Amino acid sequence: MVVAAACALGASLILAHFVRRRLVERFTRALDDMRRVLDGANAELSRERARLETLVECIPDALVIANLRGEVLFCNAAALPLFSASREDMMSGGKGLLQPRDPSRWRMRVQEVLKAHTSCGVMEMPAVAGGPPTSFRTTVSMLADPVMGDFGVLILLRDQTSESLIVSDQFQLLPAAVQPASVLRRTARLFQPMADEKGVRLETSLADGAPSSFEADERLVERVIHHLVANAIKFTPRGGLVLIEADAAGPDRLEFVVADTGPGIPEAHRAAVFEKPRRLDADPPTPGFGLALCARIIKLHQGEICVQPAKTGGAQFVVRLPLTRIAKEVTNT
Repeated sequence: MVVAAACALGASLILAHFVRRRLVERFTRALDDMRRVLDGANAELSRERARLETLVECIPDALVIANLRGEVLFCNAAALPLFSASREDMMSGGKGLLQPRDPSRWRMRVQEVLKAHTSCGVMEMPAVAGGPPTSFRTTVSMLADPVMGDFGVLILLRDQTSESLIVSDQFQLLPAAVQPASVLRRTARLFQPMADEKGVRLETSLADGAPSSFEADERLVERVIHHLVANAIKFTPRGGLVLIEADAAGPDRLEFVVADTGPGIPEAHRAAVFEKPRRLDADPPTPGFGLALCARIIKLHQGEICVQPAKTGGAQFVVRLPLTRIAKEVTNT
């Protein structure tokens, strides 16, 4: 009986060891699976964070995030002049974002912005240090912190004072040397998050024969290219392509081409898209910032802009600019 008991005990120990080993193996596999899931989730969060940080860092508009008390929580560098603030007044709040050392300092200014904001999204604000008022196109959105349950306000302000001046023929260009490669690189970096969100492939191409530089008001030329790219992404279906190219257009001209695989523009509408700010997809057409202002900017540069069918089946906008501006007054032309 002693031998039998010993054998039974040995068998039990062996079975317990086997069961324990199997449990350890299963637990280890479960941990590995959990680690892989977490690693994948963290990688996706990192990609999303990088896209958002790039967007915030590159956005030319003033961005302000405030709580419902009007205290500024975060803003970007473009918003500092609006609050007459300097970087010394701020702490780093993450790539592209700044966090005020005194959140309540600009409370009154935020309230002025919210009061001046209208349903049409256009407002004028007096300059902080005097001078003529500044015209802004505004977007105001409510946001909520899913963790803390706190509510806040996100404010985007685009300075359109120069646009008002361009339309009224009172704008003076500030030409300087511009590199097409830099324009393509910055544009792609700015709009890649938008393209990713839409599921559209965004590509750039700098032709071998493209000039290395040309003379223009860089901020205005980029505003035109940005508008064309934003529209191309907007109207291109998921899985489509938006291509931005730069090439020579003869011995003394450069051209930028923005092509997409969207629905295109009917031939009957191509001559009219640059006539006045409107949306041809609305019924009736509605006013807004658009191709008319782009055409005006290009005209001030003594260039030309047109739209034609793209080889890919969508629309193709072509902007041609002289490499060197002919010196002449650009006002009242």
